[in-house]
Amino acid sequence: LNSLVGGFSVSLVQVDLTLGDECPVVREVELATRPAIHRSPHRGACGARFCRSGPSQECNRGAGRNDRGSSRRHTLEGNRMTDDATARSIAMLEKLVAFDTVSRNSNLAFIDYVRDLLKAAGVESRLVFNEERTKANLLATIGPNIEGGIVLSGHTDVVPIDDQDWASDPFSVVERDGLLYGRGTADMKCFIAIILSSLGQMTRAPLKSPIHLAFSYDEEVGCAGVPSLIRLLM
Repeated sequence: LNSLVGGFSVSLVQVDLTLGDECPVVREVELATRPAIHRSPHRGACGARFCRSGPSQECNRGAGRNDRGSSRRHTLEGNRMTDDATARSIAMLEKLVAFDTVSRNSNLAFIDYVRDLLKAAGVESRLVFNEERTKANLLATIGPNIEGGIVLSGHTDVVPIDDQDWASDPFSVVERDGLLYGRGTADMKCFIAIILSSLGQMTRAPLKSPIHLAFSYDEEVGCAGVPSLIRLLM
């Protein structure tokens, strides 16, 4: 989501699990970019939002390991992919931020929403509750039911908003000056939003190794929830 998420940047990676049984190949894709020099949502010479270059400058965005340092311009198709993926992620982020999952509160409404999304995509979930059954971890697996794979892990709770001077509702995402404001936009509902908005791509991919989604509770109060999730993973 680039500089949209409250000053933090997200570099989304695509994990290609179709190329090898033992070691998955991880490669960067431009669904999100590294930090932009320009914080306002302009378009550079390449036409891409949040480009590193100025509106009239040559764009080297994307030069790196995959193209061995060569400069290249974005294609129209590539820009459209980036914009669509970003829009889907932001739409999902808005839904997730609306759940008040401050650590002192239950996260069950959030977990139920995620579980329903996964079920609609054909993915079953397992929940691990706390002793009071007011909070739960979620574990789901996409792809073949075999050992190995990768884990995409995130926590569902956020820090309190008490005695903080918010200029907008912290549980509503607001875009201002090219940034998204809301409790959890950076830590770390944005990551979960990117994952959930990509469910269709993951479930349609011919995966040779599984992708495990592991979402925990009470990370903000000493990672209290994750031990039971780790035991389930093992």
